[in-house]
Amino acid sequence: MADEYLRVQEPTQINKSNFKYRDQEELEKVAEITSKIKSLELSSQDERLKNFRGLGSEEQEEKRAELFDLFDEALDILAAILEERSQLYGELAYECSDIAFAYGELLLRRAKEHTLVLTNAKLQKTLSKRPSQTKRRGGCVFITELNNASSSTHVFGDEPEGEEDEEKEDEGQSNDDVESTMETAFASLEVARVSLLTYIQEKLVCEKDKEYFESKLSNVYFVLGEFGKENENFQQAVEDYENALRLLPESDHRKAATIHYEIAVALMFQQKSEEGLKRLQQSADELKLHIEGTKKDLEVQLILDDLLIRIEEMKDEMTQTEQLNIEKSKPKPTAQPPTDPGKINVLVPRRKPKPTAAPVASEDGANKRKREDEEAQTESKKVKFSE
Repeated sequence: MADEYLRVQEPTQINKSNFKYRDQEELEKVAEITSKIKSLELSSQDERLKNFRGLGSEEQEEKRAELFDLFDEALDILAAILEERSQLYGELAYECSDIAFAYGELLLRRAKEHTLVLTNAKLQKTLSKRPSQTKRRGGCVFITELNNASSSTHVFGDEPEGEEDEEKEDEGQSNDDVESTMETAFASLEVARVSLLTYIQEKLVCEKDKEYFESKLSNVYFVLGEFGKENENFQQAVEDYENALRLLPESDHRKAATIHYEIAVALMFQQKSEEGLKRLQQSADELKLHIEGTKKDLEVQLILDDLLIRIEEMKDEMTQTEQLNIEKSKPKPTAQPPTDPGKINVLVPRRKPKPTAAPVASEDGANKRKREDEEAQTESKKVKFSE
């Protein structure tokens, strides 16, 4: 954004002799440098993924070193120009707003890259300690490091204290550098915001040029929103994004879609899913308007297709979550108490009832007489045998 911002021509009304800066050549150089930075930042996703996993090639490491060199070169030039203009016109003068914005935005991008480097370093350290092979010897677990360049075997977690302290010191210094860079970036962006806002509110611009200056102020608010999101101050980020959207020209549907999307992301981080979903839908609507105006923007069409898929996925997720919450809110069935709990002692097990003999079936008259005759004959035989 900084290179485009610096290349934009001013409206005719401010092309006065005292606005013809002596540093145009330096600004053109900064614009060329930032164009190179952008090309390096837009490297393929595959290469970035490899680098994030600690598997990046040496070429990628060289590109990253080149990127930081370009950042520093551009920032040095902008710092010198900003200091000179502040002395000539005043720190909050409009003449300083463009440089302050470009300086702050470039500092923020550098801080993001620095944070990514620190994250990569931590991840590589974690991966180097992850066991690929384990052998127990004398009660100790020996770990073979994933990094093939180092084939040494050591006890996991038993690192020399000196190396660990040195790593913590370096990490702390790096974090301080990032924090300092972010503070300077915010201060520069605030200078740009205040100078542009004052210039517009005091009506130092004619009505036909007002939209132009408001679009510049919109860019400043957008980067301030990025700053808030980077610092996890999502509420402030949403406010800055809203201001950027309010000042944006109505015809810039592409930028409006981007702002709505960023607001949605910030809302999601605040657990405001429904509001975030609405913003995503607004982003999709703005992309549709942009495509209608440009007719053949295949890249934006692909973005829109992916966004619509994501919106449907979020709707399904929210529906499932709502149903789950409804199920959880339903009262659980309680166990019915016994009919006469006073007669039941839960500590003494109940005895099983003794089995009773099965009832004998009743005999009819004929069978009963036959049985009596058989018994009488048996008794007669016993008497004869005894005689």
